[in-house]
Amino acid sequence: MHKSLLLVLSFLLYNLSLIGQIPFEKQPQDYWSIKNDQSISWNLNGETRLPHQGNIEMAGKNIAGIIYYEVNEKKELTISR
Repeated sequence: MHKSLLLVLSFLLYNLSLIGQIPFEKQPQDYWSIKNDQSISWNLNGETRLPHQGNIEMAGKNIAGIIYYEVNEKKELTISR
């Protein structure tokens, strides 16, 4: 009885895990990339997903901050903290 129940539950969990998956070619692309020098870069040339807004959270030794940003359709940047 327990083996049958375990088998059915395993089958259901496996199938449920497949339902929410998006094919790779349809997954949203990242806005940012991390360069070799560990800097964060967003190339706006050819960017079509504007306007966009978000935040970047950063922390270090004895300091932390959240930077809020917005880029409008004209590729104008607004930054606040």
